[in-house]
Amino acid sequence: MKRLSNETELHINLVAWLRQVGEPLYPALRFVKHTPNEALSSGDDTRAVQQANGTWRNVPISVLRGGLMGVRPGVFDFEFLYPNTTLIAAPPFMPSSNPRSITNLGQYRGLAFELKRAGGRIDPDQVTWAAHYAANDWFTAVFYGDWAPAAWLLIRWVGGDPARIQGLE
Repeated sequence: MKRLSNETELHINLVAWLRQVGEPLYPALRFVKHTPNEALSSGDDTRAVQQANGTWRNVPISVLRGGLMGVRPGVFDFEFLYPNTTLIAAPPFMPSSNPRSITNLGQYRGLAFELKRAGGRIDPDQVTWAAHYAANDWFTAVFYGDWAPAAWLLIRWVGGDPARIQGLE
């Protein structure tokens, strides 16, 4: 699988795969959702107080509007409110991006995962959300530079066999 340079490309490729391959084979996957908490700027800036130190800085209007609408920093990119049908074993918040090492142990109420560009990292707000997900019996994972391991995990989550899906080698 080709490693992609930014998170937007990773998201678009995973969603395209879900719609074209995943959902037709496993209808439950249509409930995988992306949480739009990225800072998307339309080019319009405004002035706002930066809460941490009281200084002023330019903040995109879309970011301000998102905050007013309830956007929370650190929420994982994708959430799937669906219990796993294949038992999953790995500590929540997988340090690895390779779910192929998963064996059968745990039962979870849902799945939350992040897609990060290669070399990306988790921020403190995401660590807080990972703990929240885990406390509520959700499995969390982070994938770096490739969307295919996330697709692999989703197939396993609903009881499928990823080895039977062409293109996920």
